[in-house]
Amino acid sequence: MIRNKWCNDEMTQATALSLIEYDLQALFDKALAKVDVKHANILNIALQDLCKWWKNYFVVTRPGIRNRAYHEFEENSGGKIAEDDESFFDCLTSINAFRRSISIGEGSRDSSAQLFVAALRSLGIPARLVCSLQAVSFKIARKNEATSRKKENVLGSTNEEAQRTLGLGKYKLSAKRKNGNSSKPKRGQGDDDDDYNPLSKQSSTDRLGKSRNVLKNSPKRNNSNGLQESNTPPIFWCEVYFAAYKKWFCVDPIRALVNSPQAMEPAPNDTDNVMAYVVAFEQDGYIKDVTRRYTSQWGARTRKLRVPATKDGYDWWHETLSYFARPYERKQDNEEDEHLHKLEVSERMPTSIGAFHNHPLYALERHLKKFEIIHPKQPIIGNIRGEPIYPRKNVKQLHTAETWLREGRQVKIGEQPIKHVKSRIYTLAKRRAANMASLYDEEPPESGLYGEWQTEEYIPEPIIDGKVPKNSYGNVNMFKENMCPIGGVHIPINGIGKIAKKFGIDYGDAVVGFDFQARRCVPVIHGIVVAKEHETMLLEAWHEYASHVEAMNNEKREREVLTRWRKLIIGVQIRMRLYNDYVKEDSSDMEEGESEFYHGESEGESELYHVDTEEEDNNCSIDVDKPNETIGEKTIVESNDDKSNTNSSDDMDIEGDFVRIEENDINTGGSTTCDDKDEEMYTGDKNEVIEIEGGFIREKQYEDIDIGGGFIRDDEDLLE
Repeated sequence: MIRNKWCNDEMTQATALSLIEYDLQALFDKALAKVDVKHANILNIALQDLCKWWKNYFVVTRPGIRNRAYHEFEENSGGKIAEDDESFFDCLTSINAFRRSISIGEGSRDSSAQLFVAALRSLGIPARLVCSLQAVSFKIARKNEATSRKKENVLGSTNEEAQRTLGLGKYKLSAKRKNGNSSKPKRGQGDDDDDYNPLSKQSSTDRLGKSRNVLKNSPKRNNSNGLQESNTPPIFWCEVYFAAYKKWFCVDPIRALVNSPQAMEPAPNDTDNVMAYVVAFEQDGYIKDVTRRYTSQWGARTRKLRVPATKDGYDWWHETLSYFARPYERKQDNEEDEHLHKLEVSERMPTSIGAFHNHPLYALERHLKKFEIIHPKQPIIGNIRGEPIYPRKNVKQLHTAETWLREGRQVKIGEQPIKHVKSRIYTLAKRRAANMASLYDEEPPESGLYGEWQTEEYIPEPIIDGKVPKNSYGNVNMFKENMCPIGGVHIPINGIGKIAKKFGIDYGDAVVGFDFQARRCVPVIHGIVVAKEHETMLLEAWHEYASHVEAMNNEKREREVLTRWRKLIIGVQIRMRLYNDYVKEDSSDMEEGESEFYHGESEGESELYHVDTEEEDNNCSIDVDKPNETIGEKTIVESNDDKSNTNSSDDMDIEGDFVRIEENDINTGGSTTCDDKDEEMYTGDKNEVIEIEGGFIREKQYEDIDIGGGFIRDDEDLLE
């Protein structure tokens, strides 16, 4: 796809157009002036002349890519291709190198075809870039094949060493660059006599009148080295659309071939060029599979080289191409599809028995599968070694009566199985039957197979007086929609059967399939089948029931949430109480004047905050004299009373909404108030420990007293 984009590069096309002779440009303009057979012939002549000119202009200095086998990766440094071998092939890594290749007129065989496409597009010709993808085969070669190939590689390298010793096989480009100086060839660009056996040269004159060396045919080189010659089928070529014929014609610029699709197919024994996937890249970037145009044995050989489709019909290749195909259909594309289909159905008959296996057009009886049969056995379209050849369309699928029932068909009355096969042992019951048969030397159980012509569409029974017809298990077979009883309806809602049972409505569970669990065949039930007159009432009752269940689930969820919050709050309270009871007692060993709570410092003197009480309406409230600073989200005002600082042991902690005084170990929170009767609790003995936490007052002189809800419990007996 990247090379196809490079072919659309404006700079590359401008360079190619500037190199093409004016006479050729005028000939192409004349061919495109009108769409008819006469101008199509002119276009054909112009393409041939352009190929000849390109063959003289562009010098092939490197071969293109080739197919590689698995054993090549194993032989080269742990699964990697040797750098010398890889750098010898096409190595254009940027658009600048692509532009330079057409400017100097040399490069690999693949880049030659790609640049030729750019030249055609610069002339306004609708051209495609065609590539035969050299994917690594999903089949691993046999051991003897890999060993023989390895020996060929060793012999080839030995011969090259001998040639280098004798000074033979050197390849030099005698062509001079336009500046008159011969440039020293770089490694991997065609002058390495260790890697490339050259093609002979001939002299020709380009449009500028300068001499240029052009490659000619040479003795064939060993294919085991992966080198391609100019007379072998290419990996890249191009296609040109002839509007008069409504067809795409292939063009090979290296061999100067026009409309010769058979010449693009490599030999079956060519391991360096394997034709399995041939794709054409449109000028707008879309991709199309055109393999059937260039292969003569699509059904017998090429189709088997691809990754096969799965049993459920999934084809990886078609799925992948769908992402790059044109999203809309053109008349031109439909005509091409029809042409490719004609090529497929007109394929000649194979000449070997193995080629008939899974052939899309022809079939032999020996290749039939377990559940296949040829029906009818006419016509016989040929013979091979005395065995009749039948059309593939006569191969029919066979199934058991149960399988046909799942397809919505039933065996006709009086029909006999056309074929018997050994039963598949899937369940414990069938395994026991097979074991009993073997114990008494009986034949294993067999299943009768029927063809589609022996079946008919399933005819369901009617519902009479609201009674639903059921099978022997009390269910209704609903494998297909046409199997619903006459006058009934299928409600595909699980759990609605209990509502129908409460209303006293007759129903049957709908069996839509089977599942195998623990070697048992378990029916898959989805909804129920009832009479059509009960459908509306059941659906209304179901919606009401579903709403009630949802409300109950919400209430249950709320209760669970509140329970978890209650546990969390109780846990926090317990943690704070344990902290106040035990952790703060250990802090009494601290040095005098040192406090673990917050205190402010001003001019080197510690300013402690204290709490004053104010009597108001027979109630007492706890207020704080606030200094001019803010702690957390509460403002603390400094007290002007000197008495508040007389005792340096008074420590006060501000935690959120709580104020604590260490002198009496009093913890107050929120806006807690108390009666006058208990005011002495705040001014009494220092040994008393009173905690006020968020509305709770606790006394710990004798035992813990919990006072909740903002109230003080006046229990004289407990205080004594």
